[in-house]
Amino acid sequence: MTEPPPEPPRSVPPALRVLHRLAARHPGLLGRQNFFRRPEDYHVVESGDRLVIGDENQGCRDGFLS
Repeated sequence: MTEPPPEPPRSVPPALRVLHRLAARHPGLLGRQNFFRRPEDYHVVESGDRLVIGDENQGCRDGFLS
């Protein structure tokens, strides 16, 4: 029997928690070219007003929530 995937941290916003629950079983949901980071890789920008949750494929832009 397979272990259930770990739950994302409670600090992750609800919609992203659902995404990460699904991605635990289907990793391709996180992207292949532009992608969502795993919750443990989220970080807040220096100004403190945005949470970085993803990256675009050339490393020039971050995906974030304000």
